[in-house]
Amino acid sequence: MLTLKEKNKNMKKVMVLVLLLVGLFTSAQSVVHAKKDSIKFDQKDIFYGYMEPGDDGRREFTFTNYSSHPIMVMNVSVTCGCTVPSWTKDPILPGEKGSIIVEYDTKRIGGFHKKIKVKFFQVEATYPLIIRGAVVEDKSKYTPIQK
Repeated sequence: MLTLKEKNKNMKKVMVLVLLLVGLFTSAQSVVHAKKDSIKFDQKDIFYGYMEPGDDGRREFTFTNYSSHPIMVMNVSVTCGCTVPSWTKDPILPGEKGSIIVEYDTKRIGGFHKKIKVKFFQVEATYPLIIRGAVVEDKSKYTPIQK
């Protein structure tokens, strides 16, 4: 049989374990997840039109945080090395804007249609973005493309 002192010692261990489990459960429940519609991009498809080699291939996608808590961009992935992304690294507070900047390599002659995928922390959805256009030797020989 256990002595009263041993029973108290075991009871303390059980209580500490219960408190730890309650604390872990509570903190796990407090992680906030934004809904997919709480982040809105001003545009999701940027059309470059005709460009000549060496033209500026830098474009910016902006978005607004409509959730009730800060959000952060976790990752931006591209389909090839011809497109280089960069993005806002700091948390974007509710109501504020952030940006995704993509730079297309305009030394590559020909048409392009590139997909960019944006993933945010605490948001289960992936946001698809697109850049498209054409790099030609002399754009004055072409009729401007309509979107």
